[in-house]
Amino acid sequence: MMRVKAANVFKAPRKQAGAALVVAMLIISLVTAIAATSSLRHHFMLRRLSNQLKVTQLNSYLRATEMIAKKALTADLQLDSQQNYRFDHWGEIWAQKVPPFLIEGGSYGGEIIDLQGKFNLNTLTQKNQLVPSKTVPFTIEQGIFIRLLQSYNDDNFQITNEQAVEITKAVLDWVDADTAENFSYCEDNAYTAIEKRKPHRTANQPFISVSELRLLCNMPPELYIRIKEDLTVWPRTGKSTINVNTASKAILRSVFLPSSDVSWFQNSWKSGQSFTAPRPLEERDLEQFLEQQKQGFTSWSQVQSTLSYVEPWPAPSPVLSLHSDYFLLKAVAELDGLTQRYLSVLDRTTSNKIKVLFRSYDDL
Repeated sequence: MMRVKAANVFKAPRKQAGAALVVAMLIISLVTAIAATSSLRHHFMLRRLSNQLKVTQLNSYLRATEMIAKKALTADLQLDSQQNYRFDHWGEIWAQKVPPFLIEGGSYGGEIIDLQGKFNLNTLTQKNQLVPSKTVPFTIEQGIFIRLLQSYNDDNFQITNEQAVEITKAVLDWVDADTAENFSYCEDNAYTAIEKRKPHRTANQPFISVSELRLLCNMPPELYIRIKEDLTVWPRTGKSTINVNTASKAILRSVFLPSSDVSWFQNSWKSGQSFTAPRPLEERDLEQFLEQQKQGFTSWSQVQSTLSYVEPWPAPSPVLSLHSDYFLLKAVAELDGLTQRYLSVLDRTTSNKIKVLFRSYDDL
């Protein structure tokens, strides 16, 4: 009877020991990778949820800032009612810059800007004046705009009256509802082959953003940079006035005329004649006015008393005023390293009620 040696039975398993170790290491590596991925995803999920909660908090603080702005504007309107006259200037409570409200981990606050201290581009289409012909200016607003375009001239930069007129023509063709070339070259065909720029069409509607001016075929980039802070598109109906209490120097130089020219301009309008807008006033002609502007004007007689050889064009209506109904809130909130900005256009035309016309987290 033969005997089988026991040693021969256990030789095969010893040869497979290395493979089993490799498989075990692969399993451990796979489990480790899955665990690490799950942990990373969990971390990202928690971080995203945390950021979402912070953004929600930031939005709440921004809306709170909007409510404070509404309260300030309403209180100012009530105060005007008690005093039996309306005027808005930079010395009032709504215009004061206050330190941000501090919160745990951050702060929130903002400032209110008078949109009627700016020139509304959408007023250029208001044909509330006599239209003598297809020449400009044929409205007061267009005449003011032509002068405003020249108000930023200095030793390094110049816009001539002819250039200002051509830019105004381009603006009018940009916003009119048709594609007819009312002013020689400013409709769609002017934007199909501009060097180094993509072809585009005219808007044929009111401005929705001041930045649209950059698209005009004849707008110098340097002029846009200089003028943009003095422009607005609100209200988009164009039915607003310029508040001389809050207007900038450039705008004031454009809305006032030398007294010697006022009667001639008025007669030109009545007779349907076309004319060329004069150059903007010099700053020295408005020194006394600018000093008094800090306290605000409560009447047109007070405005007139501070002007020497200069008169509003025209006063007191339909273009100029001493009060405002449209404002812009610029708010910002910070929380644990996150920052959120917020813009809100506020309408105060309805007595004791503030209406929000537009909100944006980007730009107007």
